[in-house]
Amino acid sequence: MDNLTTKQERSCGLTAGALRLDLFLKYSRLILRRTLAHEACSRGSILVNGKVAKPARLVQVGDILQWKQKFRTLNYRILRIPAAPPNKKEALPLVELLGLKEVADSNHE
Repeated sequence: MDNLTTKQERSCGLTAGALRLDLFLKYSRLILRRTLAHEACSRGSILVNGKVAKPARLVQVGDILQWKQKFRTLNYRILRIPAAPPNKKEALPLVELLGLKEVADSNHE
């Protein structure tokens, strides 16, 4: 039974103190659906500690997430990894916004 639990935890992206990036983005409510989080990672829009990250990459407390959007880049620090999917109130303290950088639109210059 213990081995089964371990397999179930791994299939959900849960290991001690780490979580799959796409699941973390969903749990933290930075991106509302896992499929959208998966697509953002696959496009190379999400960096972890300065490196492009695949959706299955395990993230930990202290990792720095950088989310490149069309007109801005957001930087976050992971403060907590949830053991289970959090409710709305619990999702807020999972990350800390470190910075927001606006990117100028080259078409309007």
